[in-house]
Amino acid sequence: MATAIYRAVIAVRLAVPSLLGIMLAVLSFVPYGSPELSIIMPSLTLPLVYYWSLYRPEAMPVYAAFVIGLWQDILIGGPLGLMALLLVVTRGAIENQRQILLTQPFAVGWLGFAIISAALTALAWGLAGLWWDHSFAPMPFFVHWGLGTAAYVPLAIGFRKLDQLLYEQV
Repeated sequence: MATAIYRAVIAVRLAVPSLLGIMLAVLSFVPYGSPELSIIMPSLTLPLVYYWSLYRPEAMPVYAAFVIGLWQDILIGGPLGLMALLLVVTRGAIENQRQILLTQPFAVGWLGFAIISAALTALAWGLAGLWWDHSFAPMPFFVHWGLGTAAYVPLAIGFRKLDQLLYEQV
C-alpha cells in the first residue's frame, strides 16, 4: 500500500510541470483586447520548459515539451509544430548546458534564457515569414523577446516555489 502511494506521489510530482505547461499555453491564447498585443505577448511556455529542463529534467521530458508546444500551436493557429520545435530545441539546449548552468548564479541562468529566447525568437520570426510568405516587421519580435526575457524572472520565482513545494517537503 505504501509503495502504491509513493508511486502516486512521484507521478503527480512529475506531471505537475507538464499540466502547468498546458495551462500556460491556454493562457498564452487568451485575447488581450488588441491584435497588436497578441503579437508581442511573450511565450509563457518557453520559460517553463527552460526552468524545468534545467532544475528538474525528469519532470520535463522531451515528449512533454513537444506536447505542450503542439498544444500551443493548435490553440494559436500558427504553423503546426513551430512551438513544439522551439520547446524541444530549448529542452535539448538545456540538456547540453545543464551541468554548467547549475553551478552558476541566477543571473547567468537568466542570461542563458535570454540568449536561447533570442535565437528561438529569430528562428520563429524567419519560419513564420516563410510559412505565411510575408515579411514581418522585426520590432514586434524584439518587444516579444524583451518581454519574455523580463517575464522569466517572476515566472522562475513561481516555478521555484512550486519546485520546493513538490520536491523539498518531507
